[in-house]
Amino acid sequence: LFALTAFMITPPGIRIALYPLASNSVLENTKPGELFVLGGGYNKERVLGISTEERISHALTYIRPDLDAVHIIDYIGINSDSYRQRVNNLLHEHITTQKIHFHLRSHDTVDNCAIIASIMKSDKTGLVITSPYHVLRTRMTLRLMDVQGVSVVSPKKSEVYSFHSWHQWKRNCHLVFREYPALVIDLFLLTFT
Repeated sequence: LFALTAFMITPPGIRIALYPLASNSVLENTKPGELFVLGGGYNKERVLGISTEERISHALTYIRPDLDAVHIIDYIGINSDSYRQRVNNLLHEHITTQKIHFHLRSHDTVDNCAIIASIMKSDKTGLVITSPYHVLRTRMTLRLMDVQGVSVVSPKKSEVYSFHSWHQWKRNCHLVFREYPALVIDLFLLTFT
């Protein structure tokens, strides 16, 4: 048991634990009407954190002139001006600011998916961008909420595959291994409440 635990917190072990969470998470040639970017919070300066920035960068792959809107879903709190400005700076060359919509009061995956459900109509298609470790839970939650026409993808290259520092290694362990109990909790909440 000790040897298995020790292996699971090594980079190869984390990658193995990540595999079922992120499988089939990249779609090519997808043309959504609505694009949803699930934020990963912000850093100490109240600007985009690593996860949020990589997700928004990946969203650029899917932005086209006929896209209805890009929805940034996150929880920022009271002072979101610098966050909004950074997102606008990343996207302004690719889409008009009128098509960028911020939903900055979402606390968790269930809230994220409830926002997506409220926006999606039966004739629309949507694409949700999140991190690899979060794909399975997002898909499951959307399915349990009976949200149709939405795919969930993640960047092929993500911070969660990087182990360049002790802090990053610790963060990756936290991000990947918290998903398993979170899957069970969300499944329970959506099934029995």
